[in-house]
Amino acid sequence: MFTADLHHHLDNESIKTAKLHSKYIKLLVDAKLRLSKLKNDFVLLKKTKFRYYRGELTRQELSDLGWEQWQYAKPIKNEMEQLLEGDKEIANMKLKIEYIDAMIYLLESILKSISDRTWSIKNSLGFKQFLAGA
Repeated sequence: MFTADLHHHLDNESIKTAKLHSKYIKLLVDAKLRLSKLKNDFVLLKKTKFRYYRGELTRQELSDLGWEQWQYAKPIKNEMEQLLEGDKEIANMKLKIEYIDAMIYLLESILKSISDRTWSIKNSLGFKQFLAGA
């Protein structure tokens, strides 16, 4: 009786594994798509900020972005990198990218654990069959 219940329990867990895998694959794909979009947005933001600090944005572009005209001299190459690194919007975008990267790492780890779970259930079922003389 006990082995039949255990076997049934492992069968159910095996079915749950497929559902878990599906759930976390969807989350992983979503996170990877979000990361791609953020990286693309980051490149565009950095390019726009570069033009902003060089004073190259039109009044219309500044108005659309809600930014004031850059009032200082055009930065030289070394200064530009410092301005871009210190820019709050760029820093926030980098933080979002790092967050999604961490999320992807976690989701990949969870999927690996789910894969290991499949192996463990299969071995448990095989061992129970062996004990039963099958």
